[in-house]
Amino acid sequence: MRSFGQNKVRIGKWVINAYELPNSKLWMVRKLYCLYYLVIIGVPNFTTIADNPLLLFDPPSWSLLGVLPSHFPNSWFLASITIGSYLAFVLLFFGIKVRWTSWVIAFLFLIGFNYSYSFGKIGHSIFAVLFPFFMGIKGWDKSDSSANNWAITFLGFAFVFAMFTAGFQKLLGGWLDLSSHAAQYHFMIGYHYRGHQAFLANLGLNMPTLVWELMDWLVVIFEMGFVLLFFFPKLFKKWMVLGLLFHLLNLLVLNIPFTSVLPVYFIFLSIYYRSSSKLSFIWKVVGVIMVIGFTIMAYKVAYRNEVYELIFAPSPLKLIFYSIGFNPKLWAVFFAYLLTIGLLSMGFVTNK
Repeated sequence: MRSFGQNKVRIGKWVINAYELPNSKLWMVRKLYCLYYLVIIGVPNFTTIADNPLLLFDPPSWSLLGVLPSHFPNSWFLASITIGSYLAFVLLFFGIKVRWTSWVIAFLFLIGFNYSYSFGKIGHSIFAVLFPFFMGIKGWDKSDSSANNWAITFLGFAFVFAMFTAGFQKLLGGWLDLSSHAAQYHFMIGYHYRGHQAFLANLGLNMPTLVWELMDWLVVIFEMGFVLLFFFPKLFKKWMVLGLLFHLLNLLVLNIPFTSVLPVYFIFLSIYYRSSSKLSFIWKVVGVIMVIGFTIMAYKVAYRNEVYELIFAPSPLKLIFYSIGFNPKLWAVFFAYLLTIGLLSMGFVTNK
């Protein structure tokens, strides 16, 4: 029988070593993370919060704004959060004060989303805050020799907890009831009332009820399975591959984009990334997209003569999709999934 002290040491070693990743891979993930926000989905524009009726501004008691004395800020404060976030991403991309810029992003996002959610509408943006916070603790620069691997484990635990609670809530809500057809219900609501009709959404209209019911069960089992497999790192990393495909299927059929959670997949799938000459081609493609997007931005600024338009414009990729008549938000996230799967497929190996 192991003593309590021995078990405590064993657990501590597992937390530190279970999800150890070399800084050489984390450096690439940092670049991808910055491009994800700067080029693909765009840095959140917190100035739009001012468009909400001030009558609805009511910070929850235990939120950051509820604990601290607060009032609704002026537009310059919201603009400074947005610009500060953008500049922090640029500094992070070039590896300038990596640890501190990561924490600045987390802090500015925390402030911005607290104001955004104080009007009653709550989104799924918690990992937009947690991800840079934990990565700042870990350190993800080539020259960073720190070994705070426990930060990766804690980030993973937060992720599996979120997935488990999502599945557990579905379990309590009757998703396994053979008469509920919960997934089909959410699809129909989205398709007919929210305009979720892009990509493969039309296939859902003719999908047999038995398939929808099977999806109810698979979703609950899949989401709750994360918390069990988390304690088996090799299986968990392969389960994350299925998770990436699961979220992609959600996007294609239900048109639900999960933007803040994708960087978590960057980390836990980075074990499959390896150096390849093909990667340089991807960076070139991203560079071309960036140039085209910023060209469109510059044209809009010159046409309207508004510098404000340039500073708070959507991402370059979103502008491209918007200019050709595509849904910019859905197609930008779809591109991000394709980029992630492309990197994964080029470096997929069975072990490190």
